[in-house]
Amino acid sequence: MSMFYISELLDMDPDEATKKLDKKYKKLFGIIFLFVAIIVIFIESVFPSDFTTSIEIIKIALGFVAIFSLYISFVNHCLTRKHKQTSIEMEKKNKAIEMIYKWSLENNTEVLIARKITERLDKAEVAKLSDGYEEVTVSLKDYEMMQPFLPTRRANDIAEVGRNDQMNCDDQIKKADSVEGKHCNECPLSDRKKLTMGETLWLRSNVVKYLNVLEAIMFAWSADIVARDVIEMEFGYLVTRERNGSVVLEEFRKQQGQENYPGIYAFCTEMSKKNEKKIIQQYYHG
Repeated sequence: MSMFYISELLDMDPDEATKKLDKKYKKLFGIIFLFVAIIVIFIESVFPSDFTTSIEIIKIALGFVAIFSLYISFVNHCLTRKHKQTSIEMEKKNKAIEMIYKWSLENNTEVLIARKITERLDKAEVAKLSDGYEEVTVSLKDYEMMQPFLPTRRANDIAEVGRNDQMNCDDQIKKADSVEGKHCNECPLSDRKKLTMGETLWLRSNVVKYLNVLEAIMFAWSADIVARDVIEMEFGYLVTRERNGSVVLEEFRKQQGQENYPGIYAFCTEMSKKNEKKIIQQYYHG
C-alpha cells in the first residue's frame, strides 16, 4: 500500500487503518530523525565550525516532519469521520431491526385481519369506519374470518339470532326482491353482514393500532433515524400501486386525514416514485 494512498486506508476498517497508519509513520519519523542525525554528525565531523549548515539541515528536516505531521492529522481526521459515520450507520441499522422486531410483536393476527378487511371495504363503509359512529357492513367471508377473534363472540346469541333470522328471512327476502332481487344484509342468505357497533369498534381499533405502530416506524424513516434502505426493503410490499393499485389503508387514511399519518404518507409517496422509476427502467432496458 502506498504511503500516501488515502483511499486505501479509507476502504479499510477504521481501527485497522489507524493502527497501520500509526505503525507506518512511527517508522517513517524514526527514519527521518535517524537520517537528520547522521547528516548533522557527518557535517560536524567534516566541517566542525559550520553550525549554520547544520541548523539549516535541521530546519529542512523539521519542515518535512511538520508536513508529514499535517498529512497524518488529515488522514486521522478522515478515518475518525469514517469511523463515526460507520458507527452511525450501524446504530441506524440496529434501530431499524429493533423497530421491525417490535412491529412483528405488535401485529398479531387480529390486527392483520382488520387491515385486510378494511382494505376490501368500499368508500362508503370506510367512511363509516373512520367516523366510528355507524355500524359497518362487511362481506360474509370477511365476517367469518374476523369472528373467531372478536372479544365477545356471540356464542350464546347464535341460536337466538339464527331463530330470529329464520323467522324474518322470508320477510327480508320479500323486501329485498323489491330492490333488484337482492337479500338484505342481515339475512343469512345474503353475501353481506352488518356488524354490531361493538364489532365495528373492534375493527376500527385494530386498524388504528396497525397505523399507529406503522406511523412510528415511518416517521423514524422520514426523519432518517433508522436505516432507510432496511425499512424500504422490509415494508416495500405496502406500496404496490403500479402492479395492482394497492397502497396500505389508503382510503382509511384519506378519511382520517393524511396529516395524521405524515410518516406513512411520505413513505408511500417515495416508494411509489421509486417503483415507477424501476418500471420505466425495466421497460427501456428490457
